[in-house]
Amino acid sequence: MAKEAPKLVKEIDKWGADFEKLENGQLDQRFFGAHKYRRTCYSGDFTGLSILKTLLKKSNELNIPIYDNQYVTELLIKKNTCFGQCLLICLLQKELYIMPMRLSYVQEDIQDYGKKFI
Repeated sequence: MAKEAPKLVKEIDKWGADFEKLENGQLDQRFFGAHKYRRTCYSGDFTGLSILKTLLKKSNELNIPIYDNQYVTELLIKKNTCFGQCLLICLLQKELYIMPMRLSYVQEDIQDYGKKFI
């Protein structure tokens, strides 16, 4: 994931995250925590909100449904193939269910599909 990070950060920026840029057009970076060098791209003081809005917009464009009452707790993998997931489902904010669910299809390139946020 770390090897792919620069490419993916640029991709999210292109989708609309609007990260800060230097005069030469490169992404600006700032210190984060106690790090000794600049390593964090940012979008003003609203980086998280900017990324969230961008990903929601992109998922809408790709017709990826979002179920905000379901949380994937575990991917079911056998022989390096993901065949399902365990979901934590919240109903009416009172009842919790954990339910295994078989995926209706498996993406051939799981790394590319990971960008679409299962």
